[in-house]
Amino acid sequence: MDSIPDDWGVQTTLQLQVDETGQINPSATAIPSSHFSLPLTAQLSSQATRIDKYYSFYSVKDMKKSFIKGESCDFNQSPLNREGTSRLLSGNLGIRNWLEGALDAKNSMPSSQFPNSMATKLDVLSYDVKFILISSGTANPSISLSTAITGGGLPLFSQNRTRTHDLLLTLGPTVIEKVASGRGNVTSPSLAASNLHASGEIQQSFSSALQTLNPTLR
Repeated sequence: MDSIPDDWGVQTTLQLQVDETGQINPSATAIPSSHFSLPLTAQLSSQATRIDKYYSFYSVKDMKKSFIKGESCDFNQSPLNREGTSRLLSGNLGIRNWLEGALDAKNSMPSSQFPNSMATKLDVLSYDVKFILISSGTANPSISLSTAITGGGLPLFSQNRTRTHDLLLTLGPTVIEKVASGRGNVTSPSLAASNLHASGEIQQSFSSALQTLNPTLR
């Protein structure tokens, strides 16, 4: 944490998506005689999608103050449930290892020098991690009679649920602007950091739309 410049900020976008699909495919084949059969099929399907998205911005300087005071991210409220929605999801996001390597690379090869000390305004880091959990099930009972057969190639019942957790982090320089009323200053992401984070959010939305249209695309 100490290696991150104080004049940087952190943008976070957390997207939680749940896609559910269900199908009922009743089928039967009537056999009135040994020379004639009549296949009958029907299909009923449903699809539901829920997307929750949360955006936050933190000043690195303020975050360092909180760590020095020993404050945690639950802000002295009730302890958060950190078990997640499934035991199959790992709690290790790999942020620490990525950040150490990214900062080393940035310090080793910084951006070219620009007039008015603008070099620190161009180095921006972005990290996107996604967890996808898929659960599905089918049932296909069949009954054979002398005059009819139920069941076919498609399962009678099928259910699929896909949960996607997508976290986008962008670390970069900030700019300080005066409030119009003159009552203080406002810290906000620099233009380079805002543009990079916005492009990541567009990629999130595009991937989410493709997944909703075709759940088999991951």
